Amino acid sequence: MTKVLRNIRALYLNSVHFCTRKLRQYPIVLLVLLLFSSNLNAQVTSVASGSWSSGATWSTGLVPSIGDDVTISGGHIVTINDNTDSCRDITIAGTLSFAGAYNLSIYGSWTNNGTFNATAFNDTVTFKGSASNTINGSSASAFRNIMVNKGTNINSVLEALGAAH
Repeated sequence: MTKVLRNIRALYLNSVHFCTRKLRQYPIVLLVLLLFSSNLNAQVTSVASGSWSSGATWSTGLVPSIGDDVTISGGHIVTINDNTDSCRDITIAGTLSFAGAYNLSIYGSWTNNGTFNATAFNDTVTFKGSASNTINGSSASAFRNIMVNKGTNINSVLEALGAAH
């Protein structure tokens, strides 16, 4: 067992040494990695009206997920149609609506400068994650069912600002 552990440690040290040596040869690569590693959230914008869960609705061709900052463009209607829809920050310039009793999970902030349509009793927006969130924007957000799941961090809050509360 000790020999196996020594071999694993040697392999680890060799790989760290190799990576460190290569990065020293390419300081620009290291600089770029350091600059952009702190902001890896994808910026996803609607390119057409459609279902949230359809890649054709979004600029990336992929359905937004927990780490993505989403913008619903003016003139577009994006519809929540399942319980797996999620994003980090959301900015509504067009229209966000629900196609039934579904849930949208927000792990960041909510900005509504467009139209938010939640008409069914169980249309739910859930604010999640350990970071603090805000509800903001120039348009009112009339939530039918709002849930706050901030975990055990007593410093993470949901704050309603402006016209959106």
